[in-house]
Amino acid sequence: MSWEADGRRYEAAIAAGIDCARPLRFDTGAPVPFAAPSALRRALDLATGPADVRRGGVVNADRLDIVPHAHGTHTETFGHLSEGRETLVDVFDPRLVPASVITVEASSDVRAAEEAGPSWAVGDLVVTRSALLGGLASCDPSFLEGFAVRIAPPGPPDAPTYLTGAAASLLGERGILHLVLELPSIDRPEDGGRLAAHRAFWGMDAGSRSARPDRRGCTLTEMAVFPPSLRDGSYLLDLQVPPIDSDAAPSRPVFYPVRTARMSGRPEPP
Repeated sequence: MSWEADGRRYEAAIAAGIDCARPLRFDTGAPVPFAAPSALRRALDLATGPADVRRGGVVNADRLDIVPHAHGTHTETFGHLSEGRETLVDVFDPRLVPASVITVEASSDVRAAEEAGPSWAVGDLVVTRSALLGGLASCDPSFLEGFAVRIAPPGPPDAPTYLTGAAASLLGERGILHLVLELPSIDRPEDGGRLAAHRAFWGMDAGSRSARPDRRGCTLTEMAVFPPSLRDGSYLLDLQVPPIDSDAAPSRPVFYPVRTARMSGRPEPP
């Protein structure tokens, strides 16, 4: 597909979408973030027996027990922190959005520790405001409604990298509405309940239970997987989220590569 904006012509490779979802697997026994149990899948019990063809059933019909925040790639709303428990059905607007992908380095120096504040623990790797500023400088301003941040290094499973509140606040200042991360959480998994980066992204003060009005439609996608084919640059983001009446749901972020084309229709060199 192609379109024009701000005097430039863009082309998106819709047939070359890059799927960044982590499959939601059941009964694996593998460690799950936040000490949640594994996702469970069980055959529905019917009057005629279990709905499992392998056990003599006519059809397969599963009952699923999942925790979206812990079991694979998921998208969440500010209802994650609000008293109103706003859900994806309430606030999510499904459409293609112009997005950028950047790669940044995490830090563990004294400045990073000071910016992380009370959440900091010795050895933590964090993404700072200055790191994001450097990445944002390379982005096309027309492609900042969605934003994916690849972080190097992502940190070990027992101490994953996270964003500082100041870094998350910067994303709101730049008008980014849909953030996609490979991390299990934008915040440190154990931070005393502060959730500074969550709150900063949704424009929520410390202790607040409601998002700023202009941030209520924003979403945060965590536990994505960025393959090598997802290079830094401009994309259209197709954030595929089922209309589940919950603050979070399993999701499938798909990125369609975008290139700038000459107004004559001849592609510009990369």
